[in-house]
Amino acid sequence: NKADVPSGPVTRKAVDTALQRFAGAWDIDRSYVDLPGGEDFIQQIYVAAMDSYRQASEAYVAERLLAEGGVKTVAVGTDVVEVLSELGEAFAASGASLDFIQMSADYWAEFVNMKATDAPFWLQAQGGVDLGTAGGNAGGLSFRLNSNLPAGTIIAGDRRAVAIAEKDVKVTALDIANGGVDLGVFGYVGVLV
Repeated sequence: NKADVPSGPVTRKAVDTALQRFAGAWDIDRSYVDLPGGEDFIQQIYVAAMDSYRQASEAYVAERLLAEGGVKTVAVGTDVVEVLSELGEAFAASGASLDFIQMSADYWAEFVNMKATDAPFWLQAQGGVDLGTAGGNAGGLSFRLNSNLPAGTIIAGDRRAVAIAEKDVKVTALDIANGGVDLGVFGYVGVLV
């Protein structure tokens, strides 16, 4: 009783999104390249620039997720564990997978300051928080603080529902005629929700 496997045509749709650009540049004296210790100074500039870029790009992604993602509101005063429980139920009901959670500073503070007696079993048995990176995991979920979120906000998502493309470039150019060095950091972020 073999029969052809039913299959329809594969459909594709091209989707474009504008890239958000980020940039920072500095003109420094050539002596920082020529003299001992200058390489450390230049490296420190790049480290600070990349930290600033990451904060700006993360804020941009959070803004896009809030603007274009589905929004679920909860009652004022709902504690963080209740919100997480509601999110789990809502995601399961829609067939989505709850993969990541980002919390505003107020929810994060409530979460990390929770007493062990108030924590649900899944958090007690399977959870861990890294205060150094302001992140953690519990019950198969990753979560972290996102200081760019407005108070009372949690972003939760299914990784399949958002695509983020990001490219950062560090550039060094000699300005020989002026005895300088130009340093630049350029970033490009695209988000499809």
